[in-house]
Amino acid sequence: MMMVRAFIDRAMVGFALVIISCTMPPAASAQTPLDMQGEAPANPFAAGDVWGQFHRNGYAQSSTTARGPEPGDAMDVQYIRMPGRGGAPTQMHISDAYPDGSRTAWSTNLTHLFKVHIKGDRFELVDAYEITPRALDWNIHWNMQLAVGNTAFVPSPNTREILKFGEADDTDPGSPIILEGRYALPPEVKGEPVVLNLSYDGWVIYVTDAAYIGAVRQDFSEAAWFDLGKATNDLSTHNSFPMDEDGNIFIASYFAMTKVNWDGARFTLVWRAPYDFRGPGCDEASEDRQAEERRAITGQSCTGSGTTPTLVGRAGMDELVVAVDSHRKNNLVAFWRGEPPADWQGLAGQDRQIAGIIELPYSTWEGDGFTAENSPPVSGYDIAVAQYAGLGISLRCRRNAPRGVQMVRWDPDTDQLELVWANADIPFNNVMTLSSGSGLLYGSGRDRDCSYVYRGLDRRTGAVAFEVELGRSAKFTDGGNTNALLPDRSIVFGVRQGMVRLRPTTR
Repeated sequence: MMMVRAFIDRAMVGFALVIISCTMPPAASAQTPLDMQGEAPANPFAAGDVWGQFHRNGYAQSSTTARGPEPGDAMDVQYIRMPGRGGAPTQMHISDAYPDGSRTAWSTNLTHLFKVHIKGDRFELVDAYEITPRALDWNIHWNMQLAVGNTAFVPSPNTREILKFGEADDTDPGSPIILEGRYALPPEVKGEPVVLNLSYDGWVIYVTDAAYIGAVRQDFSEAAWFDLGKATNDLSTHNSFPMDEDGNIFIASYFAMTKVNWDGARFTLVWRAPYDFRGPGCDEASEDRQAEERRAITGQSCTGSGTTPTLVGRAGMDELVVAVDSHRKNNLVAFWRGEPPADWQGLAGQDRQIAGIIELPYSTWEGDGFTAENSPPVSGYDIAVAQYAGLGISLRCRRNAPRGVQMVRWDPDTDQLELVWANADIPFNNVMTLSSGSGLLYGSGRDRDCSYVYRGLDRRTGAVAFEVELGRSAKFTDGGNTNALLPDRSIVFGVRQGMVRLRPTTR
C-alpha cells in the first residue's frame, strides 16, 4: 500500500535479477580482525542498531561489522522513483524491527520526507510527506535524524524550525507519516538550522549557518544554545558533524577544527585547532550562503572541508577526528580528539592538536576534478576516501570524470597516517560503506562507457571483489549519498530522484 500527499507522482518500482561477477575470492573475515575493538558505542536514543543515525552512528563512521553482498551472490536490483524534487534522498536511516520483522528506510530530498517498507523481496514506498512547497527551492532539509520509536527530526531552514515526525501507528510499517511538532528557533539564535545529530543523552543537537549551536529536548520542552561563531571568530561549515558518548562535538570550518562539549545543560568550547581547510591562494568567502553552497556541491576549490568529520578509535585506542580539505590536492587531516600524547612533538608549522596530514593521490579539484564531498568511512584505524565526481555526471556522460579510491591507515605505533592502497580506476561518487563482516568497501559510480556500476572492493588491497551493472540511465546517479547495510545483507542507497536496493538472493 502506498499513501502520498497531493502533487506527488505514483512511485515506480523496478526489479532486475543479476549475478554478481566475481573477480577474486570472497574476502576472508576470519583473518586479522578488521574492526579492531569493535564499533562505536550504540546511542540508546537513536533508532535501531542497524543504520539509525546519519552515516550510521554518532561517530559518522559509515561502517559496520555486519556482512553485506559478497562475490558469487545473485542479486535483485530494485528501484523506487521518489516524488517531489531536489534530487536524491541524501541519507538512509533504518528503523527498528516492527512486530512482523520488517523494517522501514527513512530519508529526505528537497521537498519530502520518505518512508519505505522493506521485508523479504518487498521494497515499496509507504508514504511521502511534503515538507516544503516546491516554490521554496532552497529549503534544504537533508540532514534528518531518526530516533527511537521512528521519530524523525528534520531541519527546515527557511522557516527556522526543527520538525518532528512520527507514524500514525508505530507498530505498523504501512502506517502514514504524521507531523508531531515544530520547534521554532528563538530570536537569540541567529541563522537557519542546517544540520542535526542526536546526543547520547537524547537531545537534538543542531548547527545553524550563522555558527550557532543548539540543543533541544525531543519533546521541545527545554533548549540551550551557544554562539560558536563569536567564540571562534571563523566558523563556517556546509556539512554535518559527529558526536561521541561524552558529549564532544567536532566541527570542521574554513580555518579550523573545533571541539565543543555538551554536558546536558550547556555548551563549552574545548579547543580550536587552526588549519586552513580552504587552501592557499583562496579569495574571501562570499557572504551569500546559497552561492557558497552551490560552489561546494559542484566541487569547486576553496570551499573548505566538504566532508563530515569522522571519529577514529574509541576507549583503549588512539582517538582521532579526520576530515578532507579542499586544497589543490586534497589532504586527509587527523586531529587528536583529546590532549595529544605527552611525548607528541607535533608537525612542523601546524597546531599541536593536528596528528597527521597526508596528501591523497585521487582526491583533487585540479583539471576535471572536484573537492571531496563524500565523507570518509572509518573502521578501526582504516579510513577510505574516494574522488568526488560532482553532480554533473547526472546530466551527461562525462568520460573524463575523475575517479579513484584510496585507503589510509593510522599507525598507532608510529603516530602516522599511511597510504595502504590506491585504485585509480574506480568511480565511487557516494559516501562509501565499510564492512568488516564481509571485508569489503561498497560504492557506486559511472564508468567511462557511461554505465553505472555498483562494486565491492577488498578493503585490504583495493581490488574489485564484485560488480553489478546498473545500466546507463542517469536515474542511477549517486551524487554523494550514504549506503545503508541491512540485516538481510541488502544495501539501500539514494540515487537521482529515487532509491535503490541491492538484495542478495543466495547464501
